Amino acid sequence: MVAAGSVVEYIQRKGIVLSVKGGECLIWTKDSYGRETVETAAIDKVTETGYQAGLDKCMAEASRQHDYMQIEKTLRKVSHISPNRLTKLTYLAIAHILPDGTKDASCPEYMRIADILEFININYGESYKTGTRETIRKTAVKELLHKGMICDNKLKKQSPKFGYKLQEPAKSNREQDAAYKWN
Repeated sequence: MVAAGSVVEYIQRKGIVLSVKGGECLIWTKDSYGRETVETAAIDKVTETGYQAGLDKCMAEASRQHDYMQIEKTLRKVSHISPNRLTKLTYLAIAHILPDGTKDASCPEYMRIADILEFININYGESYKTGTRETIRKTAVKELLHKGMICDNKLKKQSPKFGYKLQEPAKSNREQDAAYKWN
């Protein structure tokens, strides 16, 4: 019997049933970073209920509704950055800005490409796959670096800790002159 909270296997995937309506199930899968509707008949196996598996947190995260109006409002606020949606989302991820405009303090200072993807998928309701990393690197990050809006942490690019953060605003010439002590 398939019920909300069940961990199910279907079409070589595993997911959690969010709701059952008629002959269809709304299933959350971590692989696809989102939700998909599947016919109940396509479910191969019901492993266990999500609540017994201790997946309450996972269910709450999966059930969270994204406020798409708020997301679009936030994207309009950064429209001066680029016409490219992915570039704007990348900037917001590196800046740790959530759709409601607040900052996420739990993010690392330097965001790796994988961190950027995860932030965008979870907080902005997108479903970018891991293959998008190269697209983010070649378009969004390159554009933001060129504009001087972000900087990297000067580690080797092959390092697993290589990441990006917002560029600190440069001091004005007057502030630099005042800070410099003449002998």
